[in-house]
Amino acid sequence: ENDPRAALLGEWQYGAGKGCDNLVMITLGTGIGGAALIEGKLLRGKHFQAGCLAGHFTIDYKGPKCNCGNIGCGEQIASTHVLSQMVQSNPLFPASKLAKAEVIDYKTVFAIASQGDKLAIEIVAQSLEVWSAVIISQIHAYDPEKTAPRLRSGRPSCPRRRRHRSVGHALPRRRPDGGDGPGCFRG
Repeated sequence: ENDPRAALLGEWQYGAGKGCDNLVMITLGTGIGGAALIEGKLLRGKHFQAGCLAGHFTIDYKGPKCNCGNIGCGEQIASTHVLSQMVQSNPLFPASKLAKAEVIDYKTVFAIASQGDKLAIEIVAQSLEVWSAVIISQIHAYDPEKTAPRLRSGRPSCPRRRRHRSVGHALPRRRPDGGDGPGCFRG
């Protein structure tokens, strides 16, 4: 299996998804990976790509062209693959602490954002929005019971509840019946 599917299997059996047979997750590495478990089975598809290309959901239909041929993929807007170029092309870069960083990666960006750097804060905000949109796209596509994994801090996997623009409501923390479910980020 690829890394996201292996990670999802681990979460399903031992982590945030234990006891849940409908689960999705994203992984953040060089790109944005994903995996989906539907009725206790990994989603694979005829060409073994179903569910694992979360970074190729269209997030911005006017966005940059992706190497997959699509326009506005999440991976082309907020991934390690494009981070350095995204940071360096921003007009705030010369005055940013990121201009002096030896390595521009998300660990560095988040650390510098915590120090109040405007560019780093902007990049973090954009990335969180994109990652949230990718997770919401998975929820729409696969109708999971939960998203996984939880962050190390114990917070839900979606960094924050996000205004859901397509239907105009905030995603709930719990369903009206009190349970977890689609759109409920309680891993």
